[in-house]
Amino acid sequence: MKTAYKIATYLVIAVGVIHIALTPVFFDTFTIRVMWFIGMGMMGIFLGFLNVASWRAEGRDNIVLMLSRISNLIATAFVICYIFIDQDPQSCVVLVLFLFLTTTFFLTTWKHMKKKAQVGNITIKKEAL
Repeated sequence: MKTAYKIATYLVIAVGVIHIALTPVFFDTFTIRVMWFIGMGMMGIFLGFLNVASWRAEGRDNIVLMLSRISNLIATAFVICYIFIDQDPQSCVVLVLFLFLTTTFFLTTWKHMKKKAQVGNITIKKEAL
């Protein structure tokens, strides 16, 4: 499952980069709509970066874990809302990708969340032992 999560993370980053790279193809003038288009690509890139930080921390950083959890849910909810406005096929592909990312994130980090709930806020570092 961890491999699927990493693949989904890299795919979200790649889709964000492709989204920004295709801006000149879809727009010939620089407008506020172009900025929103670029911003959506940046959202994908930053969401992917946050997920990379999350799987690299491997549950050791509660803040990164919580921020990733919230960001994945918000991004997925945003894409769901967007599909109600614009039913393009590529939006559905992005929704499937974001749902896959969010699902693999929660399945991968579930043991860390469960472990943290059992231990509470007490953290013992190896160096202290």
